[in-house]
Amino acid sequence: MNIETRLCDDSLIELAAALRAHSPVALPPAVRRHVSACSLCRATLLLLLAANDTLPGWGRPPIDCRQCLVDLAAFVELERSRSAAAAQAFPQIWWHLWVCAGCAETYLLTQRLLDADRARQPAARPGMPLPPMRFSRSLLRLALPQCAGTPAQMRGGEAQHVLFDSSVDAQQRYQLTIIAEDLGHGVWQIQIGVQPPVAGFAVLACGGIALRARFDSAGQARLDKLASELLLTDDGPDLELRFEPPMAG
Repeated sequence: MNIETRLCDDSLIELAAALRAHSPVALPPAVRRHVSACSLCRATLLLLLAANDTLPGWGRPPIDCRQCLVDLAAFVELERSRSAAAAQAFPQIWWHLWVCAGCAETYLLTQRLLDADRARQPAARPGMPLPPMRFSRSLLRLALPQCAGTPAQMRGGEAQHVLFDSSVDAQQRYQLTIIAEDLGHGVWQIQIGVQPPVAGFAVLACGGIALRARFDSAGQARLDKLASELLLTDDGPDLELRFEPPMAG
């Protein structure tokens, strides 16, 4: 058995273990580097995935690292509560993480940032089941990486960016989705959706600024005409999104 064959055999064992864990980032970096360069192991990976009936987005073109980072934070957030749904919602990111050591490291960093942000979240207010959300500047840089420099050119035409998409209460009764949309000319919109719908207000606070939007009957609230600096400034205060019951309005 030569060295190359031994590497392939070792990689096969690690690939099978990562599949059992349902996580491409469970692969050791050395194995990921080998798989990214070995056509035989990539073919083996496809066969293993097919045997496990886990082929989301089959046939879609691969993406590069820049494209992967666009929605990586949203992928990580959704994967925590629904790993299969994350693979189906972001199939190209899921595929890319199997072979890219750099993006896998960013994935782990994103997990740590989300853990740190969640540890600082205060409890939900009385009368409102949704807890506040805090978005650090580090997390915003990961969620909106394409906005540095010339955003319209780097986005490739994509203007919406998922900041959060997961259940938020301990009983997992409420699904919260937060989307940042670039409207152009330095103006952004934050769209907040809650299912099942809640009554009350969404309040976005940043330093001394506080913007409020009422939830409609479908559980949707929109914060309009946000200056890009509110989201894209590297050294500004964290963003806090809190939820207030109807009597607070």
